[in-house]
Amino acid sequence: MRFFIFALTLLFSSVAWSQTQLHQLSPAIGHWITPDGSARQHFYWGVGERIVHGYMEIKVGDSWEKVAEGSYHWDPVAKTIRATFVGIKMGIALFYGKGGEEGGNLVFYNRTQSEKGEWMDSVETWTFGNPDSFEYVIERVEAGTRKPWYRGQWLRDKSKTNE
Repeated sequence: MRFFIFALTLLFSSVAWSQTQLHQLSPAIGHWITPDGSARQHFYWGVGERIVHGYMEIKVGDSWEKVAEGSYHWDPVAKTIRATFVGIKMGIALFYGKGGEEGGNLVFYNRTQSEKGEWMDSVETWTFGNPDSFEYVIERVEAGTRKPWYRGQWLRDKSKTNE
């Protein structure tokens, strides 16, 4: 009986710990739009706050088209947040990432596959200056060296409520 109670204690403490680790993504939960209004992204909690789902849309005429979706979860073996996203019509077809909080920022080490089947490594850093915006910097990794690639900003879309 003691072993059973011990096993249950380990199970529940492990679940609680993984939820705590994934809460590093809490600042990103919500709806975001680029300053020029050309793209939106949405992040929301999944079951038991043990997964974060997300998707991105781009403006096409007067409507929005979904071009990427995926999720983040805590990997207790590797002790990191894992991400898997798929995309269409944006140059990237498959995206794997791992990372978490580093120096007050969210930093993800990514492996992406282009729509042409080529693989690329990158590092993406999200900096939250306030609750209503965050900046991102993406650097390509070539021969072990980081090179600037993309940078931008997301603004909280206050016209939408959280899911």
